Amino acid sequence: MAKTWTKRSSSGKTTGWKKRKATGRVTKKSSSKVGATKLRAVVAQEVRNELRSGDQNDRKKVTMTLLLPDAGVYLNGKEAQNSCIRIPVTGAIPSQAGAGQGPDERRRGSNKIKVTGVNLRASFSTADEIRVAILAYEPHQTVQARLDGVPMVTQPSAASGYVPEKFETKMVSVKALGLVSKHGPLMVKKEGKDIALDSVDGSLFECRVAKHAGRPIGPVFRKKFGGGLQRTLNWDQSAASGVGMGYTAWKTHMVNEFFPLNKTYTYMYETINEQQFERSAELLLSVDCPSLEGLNLPTQSPVGAAKIRAVIVDVYYHDVPK
Repeated sequence: MAKTWTKRSSSGKTTGWKKRKATGRVTKKSSSKVGATKLRAVVAQEVRNELRSGDQNDRKKVTMTLLLPDAGVYLNGKEAQNSCIRIPVTGAIPSQAGAGQGPDERRRGSNKIKVTGVNLRASFSTADEIRVAILAYEPHQTVQARLDGVPMVTQPSAASGYVPEKFETKMVSVKALGLVSKHGPLMVKKEGKDIALDSVDGSLFECRVAKHAGRPIGPVFRKKFGGGLQRTLNWDQSAASGVGMGYTAWKTHMVNEFFPLNKTYTYMYETINEQQFERSAELLLSVDCPSLEGLNLPTQSPVGAAKIRAVIVDVYYHDVPK
């Protein structure tokens, strides 16, 4: 490489030549030092990010059992429209321990938590074909206003600072939950002056999923159970007290599905499970019977197509440091 020289003079006299110092050049040795410093900074930032995420904290779990006043799935009548069950997620996570409350590892240790996922286990006894759909979503405030009208309580009450082990609600229609909405997790279409589910048969099971901000979190679980000829004498239960129910067999089916959420939620107070900024997360369980036999039956005498034997929900989460 050519060297750069400059002429040096003093008092107008030329005394010789002096090598000019290189400027703006980085030697190989200094370049390696800069690279090592940058690498250490990147590693330190990644460590800080991991510590802030709380992934290293102990995992916690709340397990709840569903209590239903009527666990039947019906073929006909207005009872056949009741197919939806709301399941709490963030509303079931117990708050921090208050005064006089004993320690419990299921309680959250901070106001900021990360819900990693929800697992739902359900068992059904079927005498006809049923359809099961499950989705996780965060209700919009307009939908939440309708949800608040459907009773759902945890036992003991998580809202009062206890650790829930059961939750009680009832099966209602999709309209009663306010899910026929442009802000809901399901797609809707125009129907005269009103809106309806964008579904082939008008049911939740065959409805399209919304694409806006209120869409479900993750995929939607859909599956059919039962089917085939399972009824003989007195299948319509017209003389059930004398002859019996008339079913040839009850088939039992089970669902065991995990829904990953991986979302961070912030609570407003230590001893209350009310969200500060985020919307509350819930699961929606839908069970209906599409059989056309219900069209030929009187509406005043509901006929059972299936029964929900049990539903158990596990909510997994861990604390996130501030």
